[in-house]
Amino acid sequence: MRLTATRGLTVKKPDLALKLVQKILSRKYPPGVVLVDGGYGNNSSFLEELQKLELNYIIGGLAKNRKVNIINPKTGKKQLQKRLDEIILS
Repeated sequence: MRLTATRGLTVKKPDLALKLVQKILSRKYPPGVVLVDGGYGNNSSFLEELQKLELNYIIGGLAKNRKVNIINPKTGKKQLQKRLDEIILS
């Protein structure tokens, strides 16, 4: 979905969301966690930007073929990447 600004510019929702997050951070109000719906959760570049900002996020409603990183809870290091449906069936 695209939003049209008052000057006729087209802005994508993930880009607008990132600008809002950056504005909040610039005001020294870091969120404890960012909540996003499935539409944002399926946008890899949006999630990568949140990771670069070192923000924790929770995604509601993901596609079953979405790949996620499996993190070792003891070391905090990424072990591997798996599809959600593979994790559910394992």
